[in-house]
Amino acid sequence: MYGSLRAGQNNAMAALLRRHARHLGRGRVCGRLYEVDWYPGMVPSADGDECVAGDVFELAAETAERLLAELDAYEGDGFARAPVEVVLEDETRCAAFAYLYAGGVAGLARVAHGDWLRRG
Repeated sequence: MYGSLRAGQNNAMAALLRRHARHLGRGRVCGRLYEVDWYPGMVPSADGDECVAGDVFELAAETAERLLAELDAYEGDGFARAPVEVVLEDETRCAAFAYLYAGGVAGLARVAHGDWLRRG
């Protein structure tokens, strides 16, 4: 998760993740981050130098389907859950899902450093 669902965020859906998922740590994916509104949107990039920072969570098998349905509803039609490869802080690679921005990015401000929590 790279925006409002990051570890430490103060909203109902981030709290839901804290209760029902295990935080594996910070990671990065190839992508470009944009300021959509009060929240960010990530689009994929094939350029390994373009990275988006986020947090990786592991969902418990018994609650994963319900939790993903709630997260899908929260993200809405503006985002699509998609498989991504994450590089964790220790350089371990893992498969995960991320919510990619489904809208156009023309005219949106890019967060060049890729970390929504550092914007400003």
